Amino acid sequence: MRPACALAIAAALAGCKSTPQWKACAAADEATPRPACSSGLDASAGPPPAASPSAPAKSAKRDLTIPPSINEPVDTASLSPEAGTNGPELAQNFSMGEAVRRALARSPQIGLASALTSEAEAGVSVARAPFFPKVEVSGGSGEGVDGLYRASSRTVIGADKLTKTNVPIKYWDNRNATGAWRTDSNMAGTQLLYDFGATSADVERAVKTRDSQALKGMATVEDVALSAAQAYASLQQSRELLALAKDNLESLKGIASLINRNEQNGNGTQADLKRVQARVADAEAIVVDQDYETKLAIERFKRLVQAEPGALRKAPDLRAALPANSNAAFDEAIKRSPRILSAVTTVQSARAEADSLRLGDLPKISAEGQADSKNFRGQNTRTDVELRLMLTMTYKLADGGLSFAKREQAGARVTQAEMKLVSEKQDVEADIRQAYLQLAAARAKAAGLSEGVASSAKARSLYREQFQGGKRSLLELLEVQSSYYTARYNQVTNAYQEQKAQLTILKSVGRLATALENNDKAPLARAPASPRKRKA
Repeated sequence: MRPACALAIAAALAGCKSTPQWKACAAADEATPRPACSSGLDASAGPPPAASPSAPAKSAKRDLTIPPSINEPVDTASLSPEAGTNGPELAQNFSMGEAVRRALARSPQIGLASALTSEAEAGVSVARAPFFPKVEVSGGSGEGVDGLYRASSRTVIGADKLTKTNVPIKYWDNRNATGAWRTDSNMAGTQLLYDFGATSADVERAVKTRDSQALKGMATVEDVALSAAQAYASLQQSRELLALAKDNLESLKGIASLINRNEQNGNGTQADLKRVQARVADAEAIVVDQDYETKLAIERFKRLVQAEPGALRKAPDLRAALPANSNAAFDEAIKRSPRILSAVTTVQSARAEADSLRLGDLPKISAEGQADSKNFRGQNTRTDVELRLMLTMTYKLADGGLSFAKREQAGARVTQAEMKLVSEKQDVEADIRQAYLQLAAARAKAAGLSEGVASSAKARSLYREQFQGGKRSLLELLEVQSSYYTARYNQVTNAYQEQKAQLTILKSVGRLATALENNDKAPLARAPASPRKRKA
């Protein structure tokens, strides 16, 4: 697929607005309107939610207003082990927006959604076809064959072409039928005049089905964008945690070296050395585990983006794009979330199908015309021509209960679509409220975690100096190092949890791809310096 495929499909899918003009497209035989739209995947102009008797009333909403964020994920670069060389492209320095665009342009899910939308679009033309005339032409030529008439003894009086006298002859033995050559041709046409709106209802069903499938395609765009953005953030987080684990290992190795020299100078014990070595072994295991997690994150990134990740740019700040609180986000999702709007149009499609089947049991009035030409060549060569034009009414008296069973099926599908709409609304609301709770918790912890990291870093430096002066024990030195690592680990994890919650909220309201496109101005992240070995 071309790099612009994602934006093109987004623009095409965003043209799925159900308007009154669309409802009249069948009768007027006009092309379906395709309003132009941007690549922002704005579904706000989609079909209005249909009133559903089973839709739940809005419950009392809790206002989960979020305090301002205090800390953000820090810049990271390529700190993972050397990536493989089997990827589709060489390492590149991506921003989050660039990674998402590449994922959208190369996602088979987007291609599948596009094909399904094209199929639904063709279904509109199929449903509209009964409005137009139908003309059929047939023809054939050949010899007559033997039949039951051959045993007939009937004779007729024929003209002798030589003597000009009338003599009795056998009709069937003179190639008047058996073995005679004949050519037939036929042209028939039918035009539907009135069917009590059955075809119009079927066209509306097809239009709503197309709208629903197009909105599902837009939801797929948001899903792929979220997957790519989360893979990007997870890779940044894994790289930063790997750098932190390596720094912790180097610090513990420095303490072990210090203890080893003290033990050689008679100022330490083997027990102290063994204790530090155990901590070093634990730190090495953490590095191995984090290295494994980083490799997994790289593989997920490569699968979605189809390129090796180089130095990743800092993720954009999306706080300004978030709704004020969970209530505002859910209200916005009701109006523009492609996931919800798709379920709404599915309900409308099911209801239109039920109407079409009900109206299809009523009479149909049509105009029919037919022209037949039959040419016989034999003793009596002749041509028979027949023309007729009729106004017909067709009404089905009995069909073994088939129509009733189809109406029952359509009614069940309406109920299924309504229940699916209720479920989608509840799921989207749950996702939004959970994400806002996660966002609130992450922002509430941010200040305390930052203070904890600063305090632990200062204490670690002081304890090291005091340990060398004999004022601190080895246990205290190891504990302060562990406290610093834990505080820093929690700070990094919390910052990325806040970022992922923002991505989830924007995806739930249908604005993630737009927000990333509008904020794709991130500079290249500075590569952190590799951990230095501390001097004893």
